[in-house]
Amino acid sequence: MVSDDQWYVLVEANSGSEWRLKKKQHAGDREAALSKAAEICRTWGPTHSPDDSGRAVFEISETS
Repeated sequence: MVSDDQWYVLVEANSGSEWRLKKKQHAGDREAALSKAAEICRTWGPTHSPDDSGRAVFEISETS
């Protein structure tokens, strides 16, 4: 069982032909992680061009 305080938000961005981890932030519990992920999704700015605007929030697994 995963502890309630072991949730993180990860931000990945495409860099040419590969995805790179750009940000890792401890969020505490699941609800805080979902809230922080939604906030980052709304505020994360593109680094290359205005066309880089796709965003997604998803949960990988509660047990991994």
